[in-house]
Amino acid sequence: MKELYLASASPNYVFRYPGQTMMGELDYQYQKNFLNKKELGIIDSLSKHLDYQTATTGTHPDAGNPRGNENPKVRMSKIGWIHYNNDTSWLYDKIFDFAYKNTWGLECNGIHDAIQYTVYPAETQAQYYHSHRDVGAANWWRKVSITIQLSEPDEFEGGGFQIEDAAGNGEWITSEHEDRGDLIMFPSFMRHQALPVTKGTRKCLVIWVSGPPLR
Repeated sequence: MKELYLASASPNYVFRYPGQTMMGELDYQYQKNFLNKKELGIIDSLSKHLDYQTATTGTHPDAGNPRGNENPKVRMSKIGWIHYNNDTSWLYDKIFDFAYKNTWGLECNGIHDAIQYTVYPAETQAQYYHSHRDVGAANWWRKVSITIQLSEPDEFEGGGFQIEDAAGNGEWITSEHEDRGDLIMFPSFMRHQALPVTKGTRKCLVIWVSGPPLR
């Protein structure tokens, strides 16, 4: 059932679902140990067979759209794609089940893009992805974005995750994201960035959970 909610800035009543967080109240959801050691081991095995390429800005061809250009001023990393099949369906299902119950009440009905396996190898220079949004004209279906840490904290330096404060004051919020298997989830339209990895290698999964256009 819906419940009445009195918005603080308005004398009018609006509806919200029980447990739903309004935009501006929570910038992201954080879940420790979302993936366990066994699941992380399976992903490590899968990662050895991926075809890695230089990451682009825009939508990569293997994600379902041929747009995308290398732009080292904005993004420096390597990526591969974990596609849906009998060996990976468990991962897609687990991620979707979690995203479907997102605290903002965003409607999700599937995962359109392949899961991205991202590597930030700071062997000769810093690796990063500067400020961007995950949604646009070429990927309007993205509703909820997720990143899952795959590296141990002592395997790299730098590499923090930041998201713009949903309250609209222009500030950046630095999230927790310390341990291998931890998950961060946020609305895809929010600006965010992966801070430079300056030493070692950071690895993570990136997932975009899909749904109908916002309305």
